[in-house]
Amino acid sequence: MKAATGQKGIILLETAISLPILMLLLTAAVAMLLISVRNYFRVLADAELHQEMQIAFTRMVQDLTEAKYVTPYSQSPLGIEMHKRWYALRDYNGSNDVWSLYWIAEVRGRKKLIWGWDRSAPMSGDYSLAEVEIYEVAGKEVADCPGLYVLQLKGRSLFTNHFYNLSTAVYLPRGEGEEPDV
Repeated sequence: MKAATGQKGIILLETAISLPILMLLLTAAVAMLLISVRNYFRVLADAELHQEMQIAFTRMVQDLTEAKYVTPYSQSPLGIEMHKRWYALRDYNGSNDVWSLYWIAEVRGRKKLIWGWDRSAPMSGDYSLAEVEIYEVAGKEVADCPGLYVLQLKGRSLFTNHFYNLSTAVYLPRGEGEEPDV
């Protein structure tokens, strides 16, 4: 039998050409996978930011609809007090001045929204993915529209550095027989 001539080294040549192409394709596939995973976590972090902010804001708006008026929190520039109407539930000591308190405090190195006095149970920032930080809460009466209050909540994700702002206006009409507070 005669050996085929001119065929020596063809396997080596094919391998030398196809191996770098295969490595390039594998590198591109791994890069696409890593980018997809990173974007997946960024989308999750943004969804967490929106969810945390909307849950807190819904509670604030609900308290605002039961309020008589809103004032800045006297002990912190980053907070508001919503003074409840007379028909709202009274607190345990029978006082007529019942309010909901929302303020921002630094808890474990992050600015979080607090409801009430207890900073150990914040309303925001407890999930680790988005690292939500609340940087502004405000409730102000519109100067030329008595009884119309604008409520704002602003936050951001430290993971994505995206900001999310919520705002609404609520009209709080004076109740029957209520006198304007001075």
